[in-house]
Amino acid sequence: MLSVGVDADLCINDTMSRTLTKHPPIPHGCNVVLATASSTLERAKVALRYDNRIEVWSLGDPIDLSTNVPNRQTGSSWANSYLPLKKDAEKLLTLNSKDNMPIVTYDMTRDASALAYVTTDSCVRIFSMEFEADNERNVILPKISKIPFRKQNGYFSNGREESEEHLSLSRFNIVKFLPSQNHDSSVKLLLSTIGGTLQCYTISLEKHNERLDTKMIWSLSPAENLYIQSGISHLEVHPGGIACAVADFDGNVRLIDLRKTDDEQSDNISNNTELVKAVHKIPSYPVAIVSCMAFSPNTEGNLVIVYANHHFVEIDSVTGKYTEFTNKIVNIGKKNRQLPSEWTSKCFATKGVIFLEETDPKSQKTNILWMFHDESNICTFDQQSWLKNVFKNTSNGEVPHESTVPKQAKRKKGK
Repeated sequence: MLSVGVDADLCINDTMSRTLTKHPPIPHGCNVVLATASSTLERAKVALRYDNRIEVWSLGDPIDLSTNVPNRQTGSSWANSYLPLKKDAEKLLTLNSKDNMPIVTYDMTRDASALAYVTTDSCVRIFSMEFEADNERNVILPKISKIPFRKQNGYFSNGREESEEHLSLSRFNIVKFLPSQNHDSSVKLLLSTIGGTLQCYTISLEKHNERLDTKMIWSLSPAENLYIQSGISHLEVHPGGIACAVADFDGNVRLIDLRKTDDEQSDNISNNTELVKAVHKIPSYPVAIVSCMAFSPNTEGNLVIVYANHHFVEIDSVTGKYTEFTNKIVNIGKKNRQLPSEWTSKCFATKGVIFLEETDPKSQKTNILWMFHDESNICTFDQQSWLKNVFKNTSNGEVPHESTVPKQAKRKKGK
């Protein structure tokens, strides 16, 4: 008998021996990665993942609505319609996986200069991409080069090589690029394993180099560095490259301050005391496992974590502690949280978080809205409006705690 739950754990129940074996899931990751345009003359690019291939498209060129529709009025002819385009989207290239192996996760750099993916057999493929415009034929000519990748074993903080038992679980499952800070000719790549190891590689993208290669600059082990006992299920990177967050299959979350992991400190990966100091333990929530995580796009954007039971928290991206908002929502009883029943009782776990900017026309202040989505729902959450609604009926502004008076016990029949 086989079953797959909300947490996607594969459970095998052997009816003969009456044993239940749980296997960690393969993260499904994201199917769409967007690369922003570096100039007004360029169009943004998007990478779409299928079972065994990845397609890179150039997005369409939209019509400037400000010239046709003044102030983009609500009652205009373009309201509630598709964005009009003066040039359609164009497919640039297709990458097929070797031997048609299914692709687990993938990522693309912000400027679409590199792309990497991991297949179900733990093979890592890295490509350097260039897109040159041919004005005579009015087409874009993509040039793609494969970057050789050689797996390197990490080290524990005391210099010992990883044990054979851990190496058996060193299969890569998630890949993420780190944002380039100063338009360097090299990029950094994060790779996590099912066993719980997090590794960082630097990739040379210089055009004059005939041989492009990768080099591991630091590695964090699960037990001695990240303090986790199970494999990594989620990996998210801050848009500014200042931090990253990992979650394991038990629901534990760790925040790594990437500003302490520069090349000078990480040349000797056997001496990674600075890396250990950069790891922050997020307060544990043993009720449910993590369903998704995301960083806010602000300069010091915080981390939002959503669990499988729809509980969500906000983490300070610098200290790794709960924000003031999270402390308030945690201390408030369930009856006073004023969260809609459509959210608390929805059938599917949240798959992703998107952040939307909303500017108040009066105060000109920018408010960040959270948008949660799953297989059938899209929910928005306004943190400022929620705080106003919860505390508007309290005269002293204190947090309305849940009542601590115990319920009266039911009397048993015959007493």
